[in-house]
Amino acid sequence: MFTYKPVSAPTSITKSNYRSWANATLPFFEKLAADAPNTKTKNELDALVKILKYEANASSAKALEAYVAANSAAWAKGGKALANAILSCVG
Repeated sequence: MFTYKPVSAPTSITKSNYRSWANATLPFFEKLAADAPNTKTKNELDALVKILKYEANASSAKALEAYVAANSAAWAKGGKALANAILSCVG
């Protein structure tokens, strides 16, 4: 985990740049999920891993954009729980 270098999210959604970002970010969150200290934290991180896997393999920019638009409100609601889950892994 100490060697992880954050990858900034792309400023625009294209198939290429978003897939690249998701692929670069995925291993970090897979490792956090695998090392989660409890079930609640593992579930939160597994949900994020599922999203990143979809994004890393999206076959079209249009489908990816629709996926992001359809899920962004739910992801925003889960943001606080995810932050707490990540902190519990490192704390």
